[in-house]
Amino acid sequence: MEKFGEWKHAFQVSEWKENAGVSWEVDVKEPGYYYIELSYSGKGRLVWKTTTDEGIIVQNQQAATEKYVYYNMGILEFKTAGKHSITTRLVEG
Repeated sequence: MEKFGEWKHAFQVSEWKENAGVSWEVDVKEPGYYYIELSYSGKGRLVWKTTTDEGIIVQNQQAATEKYVYYNMGILEFKTAGKHSITTRLVEG
């Protein structure tokens, strides 16, 4: 398994509402499996759903805290190299 890229910066998204989403375009160098992590704060148990343009879906429910913490959301598979989109939605919470 590979760690997904070397991050040079992070995007800040705030004021999440149920079913709200955010999308990123990524450049996948090699097909394979990649870990995904989200850093967030909140209250209660939140359900996140992440999908790729290749139809891969990862859904995860985790408790939130009032401090930002990185949470492992699962593993995405990219079947082909090149540009892809990833969309993460707050399904419940």
